[in-house]
Amino acid sequence: MSLARRLIPLVLTLAACRASQEIPRSQDVSGREPPSPAEPETFADPAAPAAPAAPAQAPRAAAMANGTAPSLQNAPQGLPQAAALQPVTPVTPAPYDLAQDLRARSDYAKQKLGRGTLTTVLDSYVVVAPPGWTQAELQTSVSLMQNAMTAFYTGRFDKKPERAITVYLFPRAQPYNAFCKAEFNENPCMSIYGFYQPSNRAMVMNAGLGLGTLTHELVHPLVEADFNDAPTWLNEGIASVFEAPVIPRKGEIHGAKNWRYPILREAMRRDPGHVKLSTLFHISDEEFRGDNEGRNYALARYVCQWMDSQNKLWSFYHGFRDGYADDHKGLVAFHNVMQKTPEELDAAFERWLLAL
Repeated sequence: MSLARRLIPLVLTLAACRASQEIPRSQDVSGREPPSPAEPETFADPAAPAAPAAPAQAPRAAAMANGTAPSLQNAPQGLPQAAALQPVTPVTPAPYDLAQDLRARSDYAKQKLGRGTLTTVLDSYVVVAPPGWTQAELQTSVSLMQNAMTAFYTGRFDKKPERAITVYLFPRAQPYNAFCKAEFNENPCMSIYGFYQPSNRAMVMNAGLGLGTLTHELVHPLVEADFNDAPTWLNEGIASVFEAPVIPRKGEIHGAKNWRYPILREAMRRDPGHVKLSTLFHISDEEFRGDNEGRNYALARYVCQWMDSQNKLWSFYHGFRDGYADDHKGLVAFHNVMQKTPEELDAAFERWLLAL
């Protein structure tokens, strides 16, 4: 037996003897009852081999057994235990402030475009005229917007955009494309006419090609607010009708024949079996934006104008919007308004188109 193993029992025995002399038996620090006289205390024989040690309890289990384990409820912050983490109070965002957003957008446009930039607020729109416009020219655009918006909200769209939208009107192509490069890293812009950017709620257009782009782009945030599930063909079809707006009186707006007409006529000549009314009701958004996008725009535009000429466009739009959950393609809404299926009216649409 090694010297170390022989000394351990001796040291333990001496310590126990000393403790028994210093501490009265009635005050045994172990908390146990003193042994009865009939059961004298015994001490290990220093020469005897040490008894095998009892298996040690895991520290946490032992602490739990004798009541000394720290409570997780009182654990210091930063401990990895899940129970030690304090609940996080969610931060409630400040309510949206339309007036503040309108001011911020106006300030941003002036800072971005420099001195001479004119801005005016119309409803939830900030109209921006970069350098190159006069106040009178800006007022012409604002008047068109006012008249168009009045008509759009008269029996057509029920909901208005809830957040501010910036309308950038550039007088010609050069500053228009320069802005697209600086703001969106695009050069040239995605369209020579203009576009609506839903992600930052901005309408950007080359008004030098005419203000029809303005009345077209105004429709997109209205559809977004009023019928967000509308298929692309309907969204772009309605918007394209108002590229050539006719506003005969307050609260009324229609569309006249425009530059998309010869595109559609040529497409019908080349592919008469595909370019027809019923095609639209089975075209996906991806296909609409595909290789035949120009043809699809023209078809959607004149289908919407055809229905509008019969005062049935907005009845169809409302029925499609309100019944969209059960009528994703708008076929039920179309039949309810027109009393026939799109296939049954293909020939009637073509006759109307050729007579324009």
